[in-house]
Amino acid sequence: MTFGFNANFRYQGFDLSILLQGQGDAKQFFGGYFPVMSYSLGNFLNWRANDRWTPTHTNASMPRASYEVMNNNTINSTQWLINAGFLRVKNMSLGYNLPQDKIKKLGMQNLRFSVSASNLLLIYDHMKDLGFDPETTDYWYYPPQRVISFGVNVTF
Repeated sequence: MTFGFNANFRYQGFDLSILLQGQGDAKQFFGGYFPVMSYSLGNFLNWRANDRWTPTHTNASMPRASYEVMNNNTINSTQWLINAGFLRVKNMSLGYNLPQDKIKKLGMQNLRFSVSASNLLLIYDHMKDLGFDPETTDYWYYPPQRVISFGVNVTF
């Protein structure tokens, strides 16, 4: 299930717009030999090692550790369906229009200052401990880039 929430607020000369985006009840597959055993995928091995099955830790979320190249730990199974739920501040924009009485003296009709940001932050991210962005479809992809823009709009 994907969802979004958009809100706009105005107060005197200020305006704020925010878009939240997320998904719930979503799964990401991290199975197969390479992602399960790789040494280069973020915090994946640390995550696996910290909660692996041992004779003294039988209620673990990860299978037992094994040094064998071909073992049952790398077989595709539902074990590797990871919760991929998240909530992200996708877009946020803040603007201010100077009062008309102040800008008319300068010969302007409007003067607006603004700042906007996309992919600002993740409020909730179930995959954070793994070092992956939940919006990526594969562990090879870069996460969406955070972009912050500043603007001035002058109308004469």
